[in-house]
Amino acid sequence: MELPDRVDIGPIAYRVTTDRSTINQATVDSHISFYANIRFGEADILIDDKQMPGHQRLTLLHEVLHGCFHITMLDKKWEETAVRLLAGPLLDTLRRNPDLVAFLLATDEAAPDA
Repeated sequence: MELPDRVDIGPIAYRVTTDRSTINQATVDSHISFYANIRFGEADILIDDKQMPGHQRLTLLHEVLHGCFHITMLDKKWEETAVRLLAGPLLDTLRRNPDLVAFLLATDEAAPDA
């Protein structure tokens, strides 16, 4: 399965890219290398395409959780720790519980007219 082209987090639509030149420039700009990076100002999520697909899934969820923290505007002091602690167990829980995922993704049917 391919990476999605975009991910909507709250009111922001993030473009998901594995474009090597964009990742290389982001690495230069941030002075660190990374598996992935969410850039709030640019509204994109950069994913290193050299990762195995399973690792890309975990990495994308990791960046989505950063996006969720960004929307909440919570103190960033513990953000990386919280994201690292939650991404793996959350991905495993979603994979092992397709009924849960279906329930969470369902929309309520319109209430019948009385």
